[in-house]
Amino acid sequence: MKIFKNISKLIIVAVIAVTVIISTSMVAGAASGTTGACTWTLNGTTLSITGSGAMADYTNGTAPWYGSRASITEVTIGDSVTYIGNYAFANLSKLATVTIPAKITGIGKCAFLSCTSLEILNYNATKCETMGSSTEPVFYKCSSLTNINIGSGVKYIPDYAFEMCTAVTNITVPESVYHIGGYAFAYCSALKTITMSDKLTELPEYVFYNCTSLTNVDIPALMTNIGNYAFYKCSALKKLNIPAVVTQIGYGAFQDCTNLHLDLVSGSYAELVAKQYGISYTATGASSGGSSGGGSTEPDLTASTNTSAKFLNGSLILGVKFDTKLNGECVHIAFYDNSNQIVNYYIVPIFGEMDNINFAIDDDRIKTATRAKVFIWDGLDTCRPISAPEEVVLK
Repeated sequence: MKIFKNISKLIIVAVIAVTVIISTSMVAGAASGTTGACTWTLNGTTLSITGSGAMADYTNGTAPWYGSRASITEVTIGDSVTYIGNYAFANLSKLATVTIPAKITGIGKCAFLSCTSLEILNYNATKCETMGSSTEPVFYKCSSLTNINIGSGVKYIPDYAFEMCTAVTNITVPESVYHIGGYAFAYCSALKTITMSDKLTELPEYVFYNCTSLTNVDIPALMTNIGNYAFYKCSALKKLNIPAVVTQIGYGAFQDCTNLHLDLVSGSYAELVAKQYGISYTATGASSGGSSGGGSTEPDLTASTNTSAKFLNGSLILGVKFDTKLNGECVHIAFYDNSNQIVNYYIVPIFGEMDNINFAIDDDRIKTATRAKVFIWDGLDTCRPISAPEEVVLK
C-alpha cells in the first residue's frame, strides 16, 4: 500500500512537470495572440497590432510581449485600432519609431513609459482625449524623443501629451489643430522653438511650464486667453508678442520669465497685466518698459456691428453692417461649434469706404458651427479691436 502511494505521488509529480514544460514551451514559442478586440503578432523585432477596436489594458510588465521588450525595435498599429492600452508598450527600450494612426481615440496611461530609445513619433490621432494623467503621462521618460511629427489631420492635442520629453527641440503644430491641452509640453527642457496653429484661441494652464530653453513662440492672432503658469520659468524667452484680442491672462503666466519683454498694444489688457506685475514691455504708440505707457486701460471701442447669418443651399450667407463707414479696417469673424471650439475664421480687409459687407461661405467646417463672433480690427498690422464682439447664432 505504501509502495502504491509513492508511485501515485511520482505519477502526479511527473504529470505536473510535463504540464509545466508544455506550458512554458507554449509561451516561449508564442508569436501571436489577442489583446482586447485586436490581435498581436511578433515577427522578429517587429510587433504588429491589427484588428478593429480597442487593445487590452495592462499593468507594468504584464503585456504578453513584455518578455521580448529588449529586442522589439518597431511597433506597427493597424488603421482600425481605436485604443492603445495602459502600459501596452512600456519599457520597450529599443523602440525607435512609432506611428499613432488616425482612428485612435484613446491612449492608456504609461503606454510608452520609459521607451528610452524612441526618437521619432508620427502622431496622427485626430482626437485623442485620454492620454494618461499628470502623474503618469503617456510618453513619460521618452528621453530620446527628438522628432514629434503632428499629422496634418490632427485637431486636438490632449493634456500631458508630451510632458517631460526632454530631448525635443522644435515642434510645429499644424494649422488643423484648434486645441492644445494643459501641461502638453511641460518640462520639455530642451524645447527652443514652437510654431503654433493660427486657429488656437487659448493657451491652457502650465502648457510650457518649466520649458527653460524656449526662445521663440509666435502667439496666434486669435489668441484670447493665456492660462495660469503657461510660461512659468521660461527663463530663456526674451520676446513675446501679445495680440490686442487677449482678454485673459492667468496667474503666474509669466512668472520667473526673467528675460522676457512683451510687445503689445497700448490700452490692451496685456498692457494692464504688464504694469501690474512689472513686466518689461513696449506698447504700440506708448513708451517702453513698465511705464504708464499712455492710453486707456481698455481698448477704445468706437464702432459696432449688426450681423445676420443663415444657411442657404449648403452655403452660409453672411451680412455685416457697420454703424459708420470703414476704410482700411478689417472685419474678423470666428466660427464656434457646440463645444466652444473654433472651427474656422475669416479676416476681411475693408478697401474703400464701406458701411456693410455681404458674402457667401461654402466651407464644410463652417457647417459644424453653431455661432459666430464678429468684431472690427483697426487694421491688419495692429489687430486692435475697435468694436465689441457681436455674437450671432447660425440658423
